[in-house]
Amino acid sequence: MGNQEDTGETREALEQPAHSLPFEQVLKLLNADPVQGLSKAELETRRGTYGDNALEEGPGVQPWRILVHQVANALTLVSPMASANADNETCMKSGS
Repeated sequence: MGNQEDTGETREALEQPAHSLPFEQVLKLLNADPVQGLSKAELETRRGTYGDNALEEGPGVQPWRILVHQVANALTLVSPMASANADNETCMKSGS
């Protein structure tokens, strides 16, 4: 897999980040055909330069970790505390 430093050639071919350019311009700058794709020779050249077009393996989504992060979020903790405080004030007013 190519690393970040390998992408200098593509970055130099584009005047701006690809997502901010019209797709026709990106295709032209990268010498890509929208119907045929890349030739086998160009594919091998780019694969040698940039590596395979694949994501690195990672641990994936871990639901328990998402839950812990949501519960530990400071804003999530503030809301129940504010609600409890409001309930206490309501009880104190109705009790007087």
